[in-house]
Amino acid sequence: KEVDAILKRIAATDRSLPGDEKKKSEAVAGGKELVAAVRKLNRRLKNDKPFADVLARVKLLAGADKDMAVNIAALEPLAPSGVRTLDQLRRQFTATAAILRAKPLPREPLRAATGWWDKALNKLAAMVSLRRQGKKEEKDEASERAARQSAAAAEKALGENNISAAITALERLSGPRASAAADWLGRARGRETAERAAAALNLFALTRLAGLVTAAKPPEKAAPEKTKE
Repeated sequence: KEVDAILKRIAATDRSLPGDEKKKSEAVAGGKELVAAVRKLNRRLKNDKPFADVLARVKLLAGADKDMAVNIAALEPLAPSGVRTLDQLRRQFTATAAILRAKPLPREPLRAATGWWDKALNKLAAMVSLRRQGKKEEKDEASERAARQSAAAAEKALGENNISAAITALERLSGPRASAAADWLGRARGRETAERAAAALNLFALTRLAGLVTAAKPPEKAAPEKTKE
């Protein structure tokens, strides 16, 4: 809605441009080209295709704009390969969540329990190490609970199309589970970076165009003063 309101303002103002001010008209035309290029970039980011060609066009039209340069630089490492879509990330997270929820495999006995002697040795070893393992098992259980909670929070966030919240939920992981989620997190951060940078470029491009149009608009003539009778 905000974007539509800005565009209506631009369209209304553009009609008042004087036809003889060539430089101002050319500047406005360049601003419109930039808006069109940024919109094309945003459309390209709706899929997972590379977008280096579109980004290069935006960079050319943006010129020396420092604010736009920062966001273009954030997109450049992602442009050659593209970024995963939110739907793809949601589907891919299913496997990651299963790993995060999985309990560690049960410990194997010290000996293959084929006879009464082996069984007795295994039982004795378990009794000796029980106290030593107790604290570690409590720590493991706490880690498992935290991982399950993080997975649930990330799934909820993805269901609400909130990629940032999903990333935050998984950044709390540590150890092997953090490693298990690392690849998915890398792809998700790429999507988050792309969306933020593209939204900022869209805002900057529209703001620049609005400013150009306003500058090109001729000053309003003062109303003639009424003569006193």
